[in-house]
Amino acid sequence: MIYLKAGEQLVLILEPSNIEKLKNGEPLRTPDRAILIAYCPDIVWLAEKITTIVDDERKLDVAAFDVLLQEGLDRPTIYRDDESLKKIF
Repeated sequence: MIYLKAGEQLVLILEPSNIEKLKNGEPLRTPDRAILIAYCPDIVWLAEKITTIVDDERKLDVAAFDVLLQEGLDRPTIYRDDESLKKIF
């Protein structure tokens, strides 16, 4: 993983072993631990479930999130285009 700042943007470049870890349910963290990177084959399902584990201050229950990520790996892969994702988020 390469993680650096380029001007005002943060740049994260993953290598194949990082992608495999994500697909196997192992979230990644940037070296400064500022960003958690996770994978779910059905992002809409995960987004709906996340709303059930976020408190009033929009803080995520980390243990519950880990459970959701593991459950999400068993979901079928759903391919969506950028326009359909804009409507969701």
